Amino acid sequence: MNPSREVARALLEKARGDRQACYALMLDPTMLAWLVGFHAQQAVEKAVKSALAAVPIEYLRTHYLSARLAFARHGGLSLPPDTEELSLLTPFGSAFRYDDELAADGSVTLDRAWVQQRLDRIIGWAETIGDQQVLV
Repeated sequence: MNPSREVARALLEKARGDRQACYALMLDPTMLAWLVGFHAQQAVEKAVKSALAAVPIEYLRTHYLSARLAFARHGGLSLPPDTEELSLLTPFGSAFRYDDELAADGSVTLDRAWVQQRLDRIIGWAETIGDQQVLV
């Protein structure tokens, strides 16, 4: 098997796991937004990395979702609608997770329905990219 396809499959499984963790956390309305957002950001990051690995397209190590999406776009991948909005999750992968003042002041909010819709869409997209590469 192609090593990049194995990496793509492993990353996709991790993306699904982060989505599952995110959804489980969303069931609790008192759960902190930064924690839900962290798993959402991680799911998106890993889903995009999975698609990039499947093609394969080289990418830099970064938590900036806009950079990951730019690699996909410049590599010729057709992105799902409203994908650019996913960059709103970037601060959840680092700033909100490590900056206690930002996370604790109550100003960090997250539309959980928006998150669920976007996670389902981007992971579904990554699955499609992976499936197409297996058939090639």
